[in-house]
Amino acid sequence: MMDFAFNQKTASNAPALVVLTMRTERSGYERDGSFSTSQGTHWQSFDAGIAAQTFCLAAHAQGLGTVILGIYEEEKVRAVIDIPEGEAVAALIAIGYPAEEPVCPKRKDTDTLLRMV
Repeated sequence: MMDFAFNQKTASNAPALVVLTMRTERSGYERDGSFSTSQGTHWQSFDAGIAAQTFCLAAHAQGLGTVILGIYEEEKVRAVIDIPEGEAVAALIAIGYPAEEPVCPKRKDTDTLLRMV
């Protein structure tokens, strides 16, 4: 996992690791192969992020904890998992029952996050 100690520790302590994949060259493309948006090949990552969040929220509703790991070496993941051609690894998601209830970090207020234009 690219020698990233936090992800290595998290993945090795999790009872399960979900590999979230995404279809390449599908999301954000028209049937003729042109881009639907100015995001180009990046749009599939947006869809994968929505899927990751939805998965994590559903897991939380079942009493499970998750951590989305975005730092990994895809070729090392492919060496362990048979990922079909035309798909790429979007993220790894460690999942399990939390040992403790974490304290929610302080959030920014809406005046800091939103602006009127």
